[in-house]
Amino acid sequence: MSLFIGTLLSDYRKLSGQDHRSSWGDLAVRALGDPTLTLEVDGSSSITFDIMKDVSGGTDPVILKGAKSGSSFKAKDGDAYYIANPANAGNTTFKVSFSA
Repeated sequence: MSLFIGTLLSDYRKLSGQDHRSSWGDLAVRALGDPTLTLEVDGSSSITFDIMKDVSGGTDPVILKGAKSGSSFKAKDGDAYYIANPANAGNTTFKVSFSA
């Protein structure tokens, strides 16, 4: 059984003024230890994107490149993540749900 953590809404392209970010907001991991998060994309099965860690005042690293529905990554408690560099999303927004 998986635990639902949250959902991010993403545009099909990077947001205005952003180098990589396409999602509105971050997914913050709090009080969960260091869980493995699994992604589920609501939209086309061909959508791919990167998961990046939001670093205040620094360079945001890519945590998972070429993510798609069913991908997973090891998260760290206290970190915040966002969707970046989407591909194959057409001209529409899409949702990514995270579960542990």
